[in-house]
Amino acid sequence: MSDEQDYGTRVAITDSMRADFIRSCLTMTPNDDDVVLKTDLRKFYASWLTERHNRYDAGISNSEASKLYNLLEEILGPVGESTDANGRSVFTRLVLSHRSLNPAPHFPELNIEIPPHVPWELTGERLGSGGQGHVYLVTKHNSDDDKQFALKLLRNPTTPQARARFRREIEAVQNIDHPSIIRIHDYSEPDEDFQFYVMDFHPGARSLDSIILSQSTNPFHGNVSLCLNLLEKIVTAIGVCEKNSPQIIHRDINPQNILVLPDDSIRLIDFGICHFENGETITLTDENVGRRNYTAPECESGASSPSICSDFYSTAKTLWATINSRNAFSREESVFSTNPDSMQSRFPNNPDTWHLEQIFIKTIRKNPSDRFANTDEFLESLSEIRYKTSRGFPPRQIAHTRCPSCGDRNFSDLPDAETKFGPLHTRSFGATQCDMCGFVILRNRSTRNKIEAKIQDLQ
Repeated sequence: MSDEQDYGTRVAITDSMRADFIRSCLTMTPNDDDVVLKTDLRKFYASWLTERHNRYDAGISNSEASKLYNLLEEILGPVGESTDANGRSVFTRLVLSHRSLNPAPHFPELNIEIPPHVPWELTGERLGSGGQGHVYLVTKHNSDDDKQFALKLLRNPTTPQARARFRREIEAVQNIDHPSIIRIHDYSEPDEDFQFYVMDFHPGARSLDSIILSQSTNPFHGNVSLCLNLLEKIVTAIGVCEKNSPQIIHRDINPQNILVLPDDSIRLIDFGICHFENGETITLTDENVGRRNYTAPECESGASSPSICSDFYSTAKTLWATINSRNAFSREESVFSTNPDSMQSRFPNNPDTWHLEQIFIKTIRKNPSDRFANTDEFLESLSEIRYKTSRGFPPRQIAHTRCPSCGDRNFSDLPDAETKFGPLHTRSFGATQCDMCGFVILRNRSTRNKIEAKIQDLQ
């Protein structure tokens, strides 16, 4: 059995978090001979992580525990290890000390100084980096609780273009109030040297990117219902941006910029390269315009202005990556019909996934005019697919090979069809009968041929 199975899912834990645990909970005993720790340190550490950081539901892996052991030895000196009556690892010469931390210290390893007038203090952890800056975990000065927030700091405040676009990011998120879009609580003034904004921090939230990396642990893999639920939340969030005045185009929708919370809600984050409709696009030197293979072609080439259709393209690429547990492909045409990246090729034994081609055919298109015109149209198509999959309707690829009544594959021509349906144009229509249940089907061959031809045009 693997470490993950024994002790829970591995997640990223920084050295500063381990040091914080030691400062918060552990002290050396006065007498080196005392064996006073009555609990399994691994279990206690996992419990502390759950309460303070919402990182675990159970214990920690052996590899993660060894990192903690090594850090303890560096900070506290040689530490003895023993086992209790149940054979669990315990530490000696340590005592649990549930004492409060002193006011947050300076963390030189973060290479950041928050000015005294800014009412936020570091906790010792950098959460990550966005398109324009670093994000740190902070708490508010003199707050009655220990609620944590995320502070985003502009990386290059001396660059006029960077400052202008950082202000645009603040303005974009500040004007939107929707549960699926990250919320801002505080921000710097335009003329300040320390350019920042503070947003919600959601304990236990994970980027969609980290969830879908492994097929074996990705709950969305091949699951059309879960993927449609996620897609609806993303498209609804885009709809809020679409209806904003001026309209906001995110331009960088990808699995890294979608947080999934423990309650399965989402937060769309990082509006660092967003674009306002009819506004000037601010481009920085030597900068990518979005994550490779997710960004719409017009955003990369600059051939035309980005639009809400640009976000539709990126959203559909995100959907593809989510259901496949893979990074998105580079070309548009490879996702259609029986091409290598189509649902029919990826999931030959899961026809429900093939319905998603109805979304891809109106989103992952090089020309923006071939995509959905607005979010209402996108959501309507999504609703249609949910209806078909939830009620077991077959996708178009096999609709003509199975009986819609009983699902059987065996059909026979109906020789006396004209006596039942009247004169038929045999080149356009065909009548068959299910050998299992007797269900009679009258098909318009020309309609099917037109659909097939349209798909072929996309190859």
